[in-house]
Amino acid sequence: MLALMGFLRLGPLGLFAGLLSAVAAPATAHAQAKIVPADGIKTGEETDVEGWAPFLALTSTINLVSNSNVVGQVDGFSTLFGLGITSGADFVKGRHLMRSTLSINESVARTPVIDEWVKTNDVVKAEGLYNYFLTQNLGLFGRLKVETAAFAATDVRGVATDWVEKNPADPTMPIPRNQNSVRQRLASPFHPFTITESAGGFADPIRKPWLNLSFRAGLGGRHTLADEVLLIDDDKATPEVELQRLRDVHQLGAEAFAGVAGKRKDERASYKAGLSILFPFVNNDPDNRSAGALTRVGFEGALNFNVYSWMSIVYTLNVTRDPQLFAKGDELIQVQNTLLLTFQFTVVKKPEKAKAPSKEQLELEEAKKKAEEAEKRALEAEEKLKAQQPPPPPPPATDTPPTPPPGPAPTGPDAPAPAPTTTPP
Repeated sequence: MLALMGFLRLGPLGLFAGLLSAVAAPATAHAQAKIVPADGIKTGEETDVEGWAPFLALTSTINLVSNSNVVGQVDGFSTLFGLGITSGADFVKGRHLMRSTLSINESVARTPVIDEWVKTNDVVKAEGLYNYFLTQNLGLFGRLKVETAAFAATDVRGVATDWVEKNPADPTMPIPRNQNSVRQRLASPFHPFTITESAGGFADPIRKPWLNLSFRAGLGGRHTLADEVLLIDDDKATPEVELQRLRDVHQLGAEAFAGVAGKRKDERASYKAGLSILFPFVNNDPDNRSAGALTRVGFEGALNFNVYSWMSIVYTLNVTRDPQLFAKGDELIQVQNTLLLTFQFTVVKKPEKAKAPSKEQLELEEAKKKAEEAEKRALEAEEKLKAQQPPPPPPPATDTPPTPPPGPAPTGPDAPAPAPTTTPP
């Protein structure tokens, strides 16, 4: 974790970069092979539309920090850069639902202690899911998932280091691997390579936006090619760095999964959590451990808060118990915490159904409809009343006094003078 004082020297940019470095950069100056798998199964949603629905989104993270004369920190420039791609397509037709996704997440970092780019995250995952709904909440499913790393994994140190490999035959006699060096190869590209497949039945007893509860059970298979992968299992009491060699794993058994997911009404925040169990009654364990001892248990949880439509804060937790990867007595619980501030650009947005109106909207529409119907009935009643009224009687005739006939013109001194006449010349 980079120095807080260095962040304050850079002002808001330093604080912003500090958040990224504290949660995305490695705690020590070395990289390890990532073995923790994830389980991202989803079932039908109310927003699914008929036909094909492709999508493509890009995410990125960046962290720039410069230290100069900062107490407790090495002078120099630190950089972390990450890029993610999520794509796929959904298909819905009648009772059939198919989801396919491809996700790639890569990040690298360089610090003053190690002046070269070191991989800090490298996950390539492709997954396909098919659901056939027998009822609205019950059905059958089939799933296939492939997960690996695209690039080689190397443990890089800032000082010369000795690496030794644990000896399963004699733990007191470790096998020298690399002496007085700053680099140790942990895994080749596309190692480890994991394929999981399962089929069975599923149930979604609760399907609400704020709470989606799902279960599935059936037959599951898992294959992990990891024989050439080394995992850091260091004993702090020794000067050397201990490595443990992983094993190829092939399993077939009973699988069960329980998951919960949901989001806030305004869709600003969402969550999900899932627990999966694989009881491998068929396996290739060289130590002949029982199926119960080899039971694989995985937990995955995530919280997502959308600050804006293009920026979000994401926290994920993965805890995995996978004993067959390790020699008997050296089983490790894999734990991965991730907190990232991500920037997302949607290139192709998956089409969705129009959202169902809320209860308040339905009540408002119903009240408006009733008001319009009442107004219509009032107008109809008024027209009907007008039609039933008799026509008004004609107005009564008025008696006009008769005009007296003309009489002889009055004569005498009081008679009016005759109007003058004009004779034309």
